[in-house]
Amino acid sequence: MIFLRIFIISLWTLIALPILAFCDELTLQSYLSQVQEANPTVHSSKQRADALKHRIKPSSTLDDPFFAVGPDEIPFKGEMGSVTRFQISQNIPFPGKLGARGEIARGRVKSAEADAQTAERQIIVIATQTFYRAVFNQEAILVNEKIRKIIDSTAQSTKARYRTGDVGHHDWLLARVELSVLNIENLRLDRERRTLIALLNELRDLPPETPIGKLSLALDNQQKADFTQEHSIDHSPELKSLDGLIQSARQEQRLAKLSYFPDFVIQGMVMQPNSSMAESANWGVMVGITLPIFFWRKQSETLSATQLDLASALSEKRSLENRLRTEVVDARQQLKTARDTVELYEKDVIPNTELAVSNARSGYAARKLPLGQLLDALRMQRTQELELAAAKLDLEATKLRLKEVLGSPPILKLAPTRPSLFGAGGMGGQMPAMGTSDNVRMGPGMKVPGQKQKQTPEGDASSMGAGMGGM
Repeated sequence: MIFLRIFIISLWTLIALPILAFCDELTLQSYLSQVQEANPTVHSSKQRADALKHRIKPSSTLDDPFFAVGPDEIPFKGEMGSVTRFQISQNIPFPGKLGARGEIARGRVKSAEADAQTAERQIIVIATQTFYRAVFNQEAILVNEKIRKIIDSTAQSTKARYRTGDVGHHDWLLARVELSVLNIENLRLDRERRTLIALLNELRDLPPETPIGKLSLALDNQQKADFTQEHSIDHSPELKSLDGLIQSARQEQRLAKLSYFPDFVIQGMVMQPNSSMAESANWGVMVGITLPIFFWRKQSETLSATQLDLASALSEKRSLENRLRTEVVDARQQLKTARDTVELYEKDVIPNTELAVSNARSGYAARKLPLGQLLDALRMQRTQELELAAAKLDLEATKLRLKEVLGSPPILKLAPTRPSLFGAGGMGGQMPAMGTSDNVRMGPGMKVPGQKQKQTPEGDASSMGAGMGGM
């Protein structure tokens, strides 16, 4: 029995450990897979396109025939003799009208499918940027903890010096104040982390309080990927959406022209006498046409409207093409800037700062440097390490921006426009607060695509609601 229990425990350990390890670490690819599978916006856009597919056949099918039955030829004075009339009629549109209606429906399906692809791209970009922000928050917590340990050991050393009379009481108090500032900063980062977890869960359709383990993101070996080649916008889903609208507009114009021609109505009748004294049963056939006699108010105005709709769709496509080309140029330039920024931090800023911090710690240990200057160096090291992490995330965000070209992309900018330097304005001897620092910015608010109000990219952009906010 003991051996059986040991075997069961060992087996459970072999099974449970990989599962727990998986739950404790969330990679970007795993998270994006969950978003694609569960995000309600992605599902909604795809279901809308599927619904439109089921409208193609009805739109290109004849109207239902009309059938009627009832008494006929009933005398007013009550004489004998009446018939039962059976009547059926079928409306047949002028040749080409049904085909045009079917093509209009197909164009709308094409536009809706492209809109679904656009919505999925937008969700993927937003989810990735949210993941980057959460990783940045996680890195800030780790850096804070590292700096806190250094300051804590420094505070202990200062306290020992104070007891021997080598330093004043204010040095020890200063170290304790720095620890308090870091503790407050950790509380702020923890609140920010909770908000980011809620956003990550929202995008994968989970309750806000669903726990998320450690976030794993490999940034090494990704910075040399070549994204400087030419990017074609011909396969952009936003352009495909407008192509579908243009197809529908052309067919609507064609249908408006065909509306000048009459539709046909074929009618068949059978009359069955209700009395043996009456005449025998008989039948008849009638062919009729509709008369577009109000063409100057109906057909003419409809044709003018379809012409304007087509011209509007063509202009929107031209505008979108210009915007996408500008987006590619801007993203490519941002990519170059992001690479230069990362290289500057890795080759110059961080090594020199580490050397300065090392000298400051040595100088303080040798009692040649006051505590305030050491704390300034530690603050700057913390800031620059966070700026380097932000610059690397900006680089990845720019690559994503080029990969998933969008007309109105959510822009993530974490790193400052220039590195923070010793003695630079804005530090002032204070620990910069995450989310409110002038040096490390969390970027503008991201937008989550909602249900569009009209079938155009501009409609999509205007209907987006704030997703990330100012946090």
